[in-house]
Order: sequence, then structure tokens, then C-alpha cells
Amino acid sequence: MWDGSTPSSAPSSYEVSGNDIVIRDAAAFAWFAAQSETDDFEGKKVTLAANIDLNGKEWSPVAPGARDGSSFDETSCPFKGSFDGARLTISGLSITSAATEELGSAAADRALGLFGVVAGGTVGNFKLTEVSINVPDNECVGSAVGLLTDGGSVTNVSVGGSLTAKNGNGGVVGRLTESGSITDCSNSAEVTATGNGGNTAGIVGAAYYTRENEEMNITGCSNVGKISGGTGVGGIVGLSAANVKNCSNDGEISGNNTSVGGIIGEQRNYGEVSGNVNTADVTNTNDGAFGTGGIIGWIR
Repeated sequence: MWDGSTPSSAPSSYEVSGNDIVIRDAAAFAWFAAQSETDDFEGKKVTLAANIDLNGKEWSPVAPGARDGSSFDETSCPFKGSFDGARLTISGLSITSAATEELGSAAADRALGLFGVVAGGTVGNFKLTEVSINVPDNECVGSAVGLLTDGGSVTNVSVGGSLTAKNGNGGVVGRLTESGSITDCSNSAEVTATGNGGNTAGIVGAAYYTRENEEMNITGCSNVGKISGGTGVGGIVGLSAANVKNCSNDGEISGNNTSVGGIIGEQRNYGEVSGNVNTADVTNTNDGAFGTGGIIGWIR
């Protein structure tokens, strides 16, 4: 059982052969996370070979960093490789540490999740169970990836547990910016934005800052978890400038300000929305707020 520590040297369960890396237990996964502080893994493939139990110990993300506007800041070491979970399960992911002091004013935008920043890399094919993330002051938080950008992708990831953050939080991905895709992902976790926070959803909290001549795509995703927050609350996406297609929501959606929708809280600037289905209740507890809908709360 993993004790929450990082090995002082590569364990035998962390196998490297050229650009191929195989991870066989939690200690090897922790070593992988430690290496990502200086290695972006570009051109490398990392594959799970066994279920991983993180045992509810405090987790420091693979590829740590922080959001800065539409991208990431200079403190970041984004993941640019390929991570294949081989349809295995990662259980017991726990994050409660608000931020590191060295980030200074960027502390709230620290990207938190199993992975912090994924830029152009691919992450997919695994289940996250027993997730417990509680960082009420942070604004870039997803169970799988905190910040996805620069054409990166998250595919076939399912999430269960609970996630609480201030803003920009999603069951699977916190924020998707500039270009990238989230495909065939599902969430059953309860996702909550604290205070008047928002841009909160079952799949991705916010997908925006679309890069010229490129797209963001959210396709074939589903949510059954309860989603609640202030403004920009959705079953699939809280704030969107993405193409959102063939997604479904069966989880209760509750907001207390503008832009609350069964699929998307607010759709703005760009993107096509088609083929989506919501069957759940959508509630706005603020009688004076506008923008509440079964599919989209507010289209700008």
C-alpha cells in the first residue's frame, strides 16, 4: 500500500525502454510525477500495467504548473507525451493542499488534478474512482487534468467521487483553452463551486480562448453527477466557446446566478452545439438572474 512518499530513485516497477515507459504500482506513478517536474515527456509513451491505489494520500500533480490567461505560466512543466491508462483504475486520488508559496499571485490558478498542465499531450483510457479533491480557493481544477491546452486531448476517462473548488472546475478537466479535445469521457462525481464561484460542470469547467483557425471539441461525453455553483454551471461545460456534440446529462444542475444549463451554462463567441440531451432538473435559486435552460443557459 502506497504511503504517500516519492522513492529516492526509480523503483523496479518503473520500466523504461527507449521512449516507452511502463508503470506497475503507485510508487512508480509517484516517481513519474516527480520526473515530470523537469521532463515534459514529449515523444514518449507512458502506459499503466496495473491498477493504481493512491490510498487517499496527498497528491502532487504530474506536470505541475499554473494557468496564465489563455495558456500556462513560466513555472509550468506541461505534459507533452502520451499517457495510456490501458483501461485500468486509479483509485484514491486526494488533493487538499491549496497552493504552493512559490507561485505567488498565481496560486489560485495552480492547475490541480492527476495531471496539472497537459499541452499537446494525450491522456486517456482509465477510471478514476474515490476521488476526493477539496481546494475551495483554487480556480483550475479537474480530476484528470487541471489545464488542457495547445491541441491536447483527454479520451475515455471516467470519474467518480467529489470535487470542490472556487471556479474553473470540472469533473474530468478544469479548463480547456485555445485548442484541444475531450472525447468519450464520463463523470459521476459531485462537483461544487464554492461561494459565488462558477464555470463549473461535470466534464470541463470552462472551454474558451479559441485559437484562430483551430477548434476545441467536446464530444460523446456524459454526466450523472450533481453539479452546483454560482454562475456558468452546466452538466457538460460551464463556460464554452467549443463545439459540444452528442453529449448527455442526467445529473441535477443547480446555480444561484446567471448562465445555468443542463448541458452548457454559457455559450459564447464561437462553437457549434448539436445532438445533446438533458433529462435532469435544472434549478436557478436566484429569482432575479437570467439565463437558465434545459440545454444552454445563455447564448451570447
